[in-house]
Amino acid sequence: MNSFVAPTGTITARCFPENYAITNPQLSTANYAGNYGHSNYQSGQLQFTARPIQGVTVQGTYSLSKTLALPGSGYTDPLNRQLDYGASLSSVGQEFRSNGTFELPIGPNKLVMGNSSGVLARIVENWQASFIYTLPQGALRSMLGTSNMLYANGRPDVVGPWDNPQGSVDWNGVSGSYFGNTSPYASYTDPQCANNVAATDAMGTNLQTSCTLRGLGKIVPAGTPGAIVNTAGISVLAAAPEPTSG
Repeated sequence: MNSFVAPTGTITARCFPENYAITNPQLSTANYAGNYGHSNYQSGQLQFTARPIQGVTVQGTYSLSKTLALPGSGYTDPLNRQLDYGASLSSVGQEFRSNGTFELPIGPNKLVMGNSSGVLARIVENWQASFIYTLPQGALRSMLGTSNMLYANGRPDVVGPWDNPQGSVDWNGVSGSYFGNTSPYASYTDPQCANNVAATDAMGTNLQTSCTLRGLGKIVPAGTPGAIVNTAGISVLAAAPEPTSG
């Protein structure tokens, strides 16, 4: 076949790649829908129960779980969706839960009012208190806000000794910190904004002011090889190719 008729006119065969497609003339729009998202959940549990001992009952459960998920849309790279497969933000990790009751030592043959009897004994005996205690590990968090992206998600480039630290929120009465106080990390402006971009171009625009490339650096002693002078230190996460050391 030398040609075929399309809604836009006659098209010569073999003038487009083999994967070229056009909409069927019977349809104004064609949509392809697929569900690529999935999740895996694994967990193990240990549970113990202490039956009433001297009026005390306790039950506790320790669980270790992990939830891995692939989102159904918004891929960083649609041609390699598995890059977005990883731990879900809803993954609990470790968790300990317990509950119990204990009978107050009040009433006949108890520590308090042990010699009571009659109506008084009926009033003060068999009083109980209960408790519920939950200790979760804490939800996962992600580094967001970077502008380095292909299609959907902005994710930073790992350019230094980054080890996915476990954070701990500390509050000093005015502000909080996630990686400790003082934090071992600090954000910085990419040196390219000063070294590779002129302050003002021929049109009078200050490109350095418009440069928004930011990174996360690990604070290190002065003179450390590879450190970025007058910024954070060693670059660990960047929104652009690794900057040149200064």
